[in-house]
Amino acid sequence: MLQRVGSRAVQRTATEHSPDANSSPPSPSTEAKDASWIEHLLQKHRPARSRVLDPDILLQKSKTLPAVRIKTHHDRTPDVGIGILIFMPRYRAGEDSPEMIEYYGEYLGHGQSKTAFELNCPGAHFHGKVLKVAKANDMEPSVFMQVAQDGLTTRILYNCDGVDADSGRRFHCWITDRTIPLDEFCRSDDAIKSRCSLAAFNCMLKAARLGFYLSDCHFFNFGVHLSENATEHLVVIIDAGSRGIHSDALWKKCEINTKVMRKFWKACAEASATNKEIKDMWMQSHDSEQCLQKATKAWQAWPLLTESEESTCAIWQAMLAEKSFRRSVAHATSAYKIMELVGRFTAADQWSAAFAWACYRASEELRSELFSDAYNILDELYERLTRTRARDDELHDVMKFWGVLHEYRQRECRRMLQSSEGQSVTPEQASELLESFKYYELWYELTNTQRQSKGWRSTLTTILHNRAGWTHAAKAIMQYGLPKPEQPPQPDDATEHINALGQFAQDMAQWLVNFASSMHAYKQTDAYQKNYQTSMKALEKRKRQTS
Repeated sequence: MLQRVGSRAVQRTATEHSPDANSSPPSPSTEAKDASWIEHLLQKHRPARSRVLDPDILLQKSKTLPAVRIKTHHDRTPDVGIGILIFMPRYRAGEDSPEMIEYYGEYLGHGQSKTAFELNCPGAHFHGKVLKVAKANDMEPSVFMQVAQDGLTTRILYNCDGVDADSGRRFHCWITDRTIPLDEFCRSDDAIKSRCSLAAFNCMLKAARLGFYLSDCHFFNFGVHLSENATEHLVVIIDAGSRGIHSDALWKKCEINTKVMRKFWKACAEASATNKEIKDMWMQSHDSEQCLQKATKAWQAWPLLTESEESTCAIWQAMLAEKSFRRSVAHATSAYKIMELVGRFTAADQWSAAFAWACYRASEELRSELFSDAYNILDELYERLTRTRARDDELHDVMKFWGVLHEYRQRECRRMLQSSEGQSVTPEQASELLESFKYYELWYELTNTQRQSKGWRSTLTTILHNRAGWTHAAKAIMQYGLPKPEQPPQPDDATEHINALGQFAQDMAQWLVNFASSMHAYKQTDAYQKNYQTSMKALEKRKRQTS
């Protein structure tokens, strides 16, 4: 049972999270040491409530940010940020005044309307749980409280308003159980994908019996319950969607098929978890209840998501260890190093550990989007950039030139193409832009002798190649632009500037995907092979002349 603070004033800030804590908690921030400051902010921004909630919590910018994982399922910018501090009231036994418990909230991901954080404070009650934050009042807590006892969703452990310490903005916040997102579980070596889809299917049918129909059936909206039980696994819903519960107006099978199941079959395919057995169950059943009976029987025959009996807690620990290893490996990849080069140039005053970790996550996910030959092109790009440039200032000059190319593209897109500079152009338009740049920008770097020679075009191409590191990189900038961190609209909100950096990492990763994919396709053309042979002959000729 949660202890309520009610309207009683906060008198002090805790120096310890609990008397029986096994490890020392993080030190409170300077501001947090003054509990009256916290209570002042909470009271100042506390409106009259129309719903029963737990006591308010305080959200604050985090000064130091550990490793974070960038994961987005929608284009919306996270509401609060990647790493935040959360101050929650809690009573000690026999005391009338609460202490303020400081948690670090590590960004987990965000959807269309809410952002999720993992709470970290060893020894505290909600350590390891998930805090969800939404700008507006969200139906998820009330929905989950109705069906959690049926094992369909995670539990709601706390439901309150959160106040941003800097801006005073209010958010709807709630705390729920941590799970392994089903999409992540499916990618693990232990997972049987067909069992994952069966478990999610079974969960959806149980929810439908109660009038709870998912609006989004993607696997990242399901979670594997964390348990020490090795003989049974449980998949639950971790995102309520937008439909709520309507037990008085149950849908017929045809309506469920149109509005839910068709989406679910697509989600299974995206997760490489297509299951013909459950499709046949659905098609051959007269109604959803009959299908549920079949699905339940199929699941109970082997209530596991893996080949062998293993607890989900043990599986999760193994997944975390693997992630830690991949994180260390990712820093050595060309993709990460390129993003770091661009990031340090485009956001020199904003570069931070959080920025670096955002780049790590984005570079890690590149491998799932690029096959090996295309990914190797990024190795070639980085090798070309650094082959003759050992010093930071030399690499900075290349990045500066990339910035010049991008600015030229912006001007020309606005002037000639009448399109947004943020949009990509066709390969033909990119080539025209690059030729225009060489003639109108690089021409003035030629000597009079070079301008009058027949090979002036070749000279301009050589200058472009040397300045950009690779001619094809310059063309990619003309085609796709060069990602830059955007200034957040509300920079005073808790770590919102980090959101912009995280979005940059995603944009830069997409730029690298576009570059590698298009370059790989170009390498397969006859034109490339012809140009490559011509270049090799020219190189051999220069070697003979200098020897």
